[in-house]
Amino acid sequence: GYKKMAISEAKKRANLKWDQANIKMGSYKMGIDLYKKFEQFCKDNNISKNKVINEAVKEYIENKKNESV
Repeated sequence: GYKKMAISEAKKRANLKWDQANIKMGSYKMGIDLYKKFEQFCKDNNISKNKVINEAVKEYIENKKNESV
């Protein structure tokens, strides 16, 4: 089978440097009921919350752009 290899310290440093240059982290409030639905959706679909949030924000922005045209 596939054996996961440990990430080298050099790779960790490179990843951190890339993240610092290209990624912003945010913290946002969400109602408890919505959060529970969101969390369950992610578990049921084996998808990360991060991926869902990013895709949803992109789609929301595109929809809003199209409304104003």
